[in-house]
Amino acid sequence: MKALLINGSPRTNGCTFTVLTELKNTLEKEGIDAEIIHVGHKDIHGCTAYRKCAQTGKCVFDDIVNEVAPKFAEADAFVIGAPVYYASTVGGAISFLDRLFFSTSKIDKIMKVGAAVVTCRRGGNTASFDVLNKYLSISSMSIASSQYWNMVYGGQAEEVLLDTEGLQTIRTLGRNIAFMVKSFAPGKKTDFECHQMEHRLGAYTNCNHGAGLAVLPPVLLQTHLQGRKSPIRIFQNILVLLVLVSLIGAMTSGVIISRHLFSFLNFKYSATASRIHMLSVYRGFVFISMHLGLHFNIFSLMIKSNPKKPIKAVVKIVLALIFAYGVFAFFKRNLIGYLFLQNQFFMLGDNELLLLYILDYMAVMFAISLLSHCISTLIRKSHFSKVQQ
Repeated sequence: MKALLINGSPRTNGCTFTVLTELKNTLEKEGIDAEIIHVGHKDIHGCTAYRKCAQTGKCVFDDIVNEVAPKFAEADAFVIGAPVYYASTVGGAISFLDRLFFSTSKIDKIMKVGAAVVTCRRGGNTASFDVLNKYLSISSMSIASSQYWNMVYGGQAEEVLLDTEGLQTIRTLGRNIAFMVKSFAPGKKTDFECHQMEHRLGAYTNCNHGAGLAVLPPVLLQTHLQGRKSPIRIFQNILVLLVLVSLIGAMTSGVIISRHLFSFLNFKYSATASRIHMLSVYRGFVFISMHLGLHFNIFSLMIKSNPKKPIKAVVKIVLALIFAYGVFAFFKRNLIGYLFLQNQFFMLGDNELLLLYILDYMAVMFAISLLSHCISTLIRKSHFSKVQQ
């Protein structure tokens, strides 16, 4: 987890740097890697609205802005610190932020934590604070707050150290940023969309979980298709669509071939409907397993966050063994034959324990889910690398 702290002051070791150093120390105590980058002393050209960045993904002026942009994309938290000049934010910081935010419009900033820190000798702090926060609030970033507005008083670095209340505000800000970054991490690692939405709607409406999931995917797909089409989003949409098709196929064909529950509908038995039913069930097993893999980031994050290395190693070995056995069971049970209807019924072998039979298919489901997780991770990383370039 990383935090990027921008020093917009022309003085690299002045009041703003002193405040950002206090913030950096607090973040690192909370387990967040923090880096301070000085930009205020650079010769930064203002934005000319040339709009070439919309095509190339970077500003036409190749300077510190383009150097910082990849780090901005990677950071979980972004803090801009700047002093007050003539009752407003110093000009160099404004030029930097105008171009940085405009040229990185294609970088997803949702769930990226943002904060502004301001220093001044006497007045203009609140006006500058308001200006800086507008960059964050127009970008769907989550703004971290503190026990007071993030401002510290002092004309020299030594005077800033005397503002004990201001420094306490900065330390509280650091702890709040760290809390938000850690809280958002599971949501950034997984899809945090349809499944979680259904849980919240279900709690409110007392709707059955399965019924809620049957209603939400079509609406969510429509919303996704109208928005940005990143590779990982396309992969998720295709997978959700395949799950939906398999469920509809299994339900409708099941009604047609039913001889008891839906017998009053007087459907004639259809061999085609029977084949569709089996294909939908068998392939639905694979698609649902792959869909579960989209949620594996939650478990991987839990493993990574465990500070005990021996426990991590043991968990990884156990998961690797389960995956290996799942692959073995996939071929042992000849699931490829089922997927292409070479075999039409799951059969329990002679003298075979039901528990072992169930465990085999659970291992297969885990193996498919883990494979889906690896594919989605590779797609996400590949897309992220292209965005950085």
